[in-house]
Amino acid sequence: MHIGNLAGRAVLIQQETALDIGVASGDRFGPDPLRVFQQWAAFTAWAAGADFGAAKPFDSKDLLAPVPNPGQTFAIGLNYADHADEANLAHPADLVVFTKFASSLAGPNVTVELPSKFVDYETELVVIIGAAAHRVDQDQARAAVAGFCVGQDYSERVVQRRGPAPQFSLGKSYPNFSPFGPAVVTLDALQDPDALPIGAVLEGPTAAGQGGSWKVQDGNTADLIFPVARIIADLSQVVSLAPGYLIFTGTPAGVGMARGIYLQPGDVLTGPALALEQMPGARWYPDARVNYAENVLRHAGDPDRAQAAAILHLEEDGATREISWRTLAGQVASLAAALRRMRVQPGDVVAVLPNIPEAIIGLLASGEHRCGVVHLLPRPGGEGNLGSARSAGPGGVDRDRRVPLQR
Repeated sequence: MHIGNLAGRAVLIQQETALDIGVASGDRFGPDPLRVFQQWAAFTAWAAGADFGAAKPFDSKDLLAPVPNPGQTFAIGLNYADHADEANLAHPADLVVFTKFASSLAGPNVTVELPSKFVDYETELVVIIGAAAHRVDQDQARAAVAGFCVGQDYSERVVQRRGPAPQFSLGKSYPNFSPFGPAVVTLDALQDPDALPIGAVLEGPTAAGQGGSWKVQDGNTADLIFPVARIIADLSQVVSLAPGYLIFTGTPAGVGMARGIYLQPGDVLTGPALALEQMPGARWYPDARVNYAENVLRHAGDPDRAQAAAILHLEEDGATREISWRTLAGQVASLAAALRRMRVQPGDVVAVLPNIPEAIIGLLASGEHRCGVVHLLPRPGGEGNLGSARSAGPGGVDRDRRVPLQR
């Protein structure tokens, strides 16, 4: 499940459409995004059966901070060993905690005004709390998580480090210094919530010497010194965590200060949106392949006893051909309608061709369809040839059921 914020109203995001939670629930939940997390258990029960018939297309550039008014925003320092090493600091035995002031929070698509020549970047996993937690253990802490997103902990290093005592919170709280989003992703939507790629690509003047595009951070949350459940459990021994609170969990190696660089006007820093699903208008499941066997087990049960199956053919101008997933990302809504016309039902098993774009696989294995991906058809005509793939279907597949892609 993906929860976003459009024009200050909480929405459920499914592929390229957004469902206004307040309208769809009869104002039981929302429209304030914070209210969704304050009623998390009841909301998730309702959302599991939400009707997306009234969902509308939206522009991902219009997404705001998923939780624009959290009661608290915590941040954890030195939580990756490689980052502590590049800073020449010891690995912490206990949480290093500071806060980010509310006025620094922003959505995922913002312009940051640089207050000096010493502004640095730090890409981080952000945790959204969905249940009250005080003096909890790690199992209870895990249950208190509503979801994750990705954020930036921009830092003005001079203010941060000036004495006589460091000013972490102040140096990291200029306007727009805490962008996060693009949506809150619930843990059940993640293949492995404990091993999420976290990184950043820098483009612009600072990256000119690297060909204009520089992957400055490339970490994974599996390397957190204090994993998410430990962070929440340890924090809760002192503070009471409430629904909607945010926790920036720390950054991996590759920050600018360690590289001897700082951000310049004209730089563009792009985070990975968890490298799970990019929002519409960008990429779906970047640089990753779906675990087909896992989808079969999770969504279809025994594939030999599946209710139905369908072959997806990519058609364009009457000819079957391979279409790049970047091109296809903008056609997901049409695919959803086509699947409904095919009467694909939850629990069906869908057979797919090799190299079917990740956008389709994500559509089949999630949302209203929840189909299993059971069979990868061989490519009978050789590399790049999908024209005769119909003849290679598994037994019981209706070879005439196709999904036409409309331009």
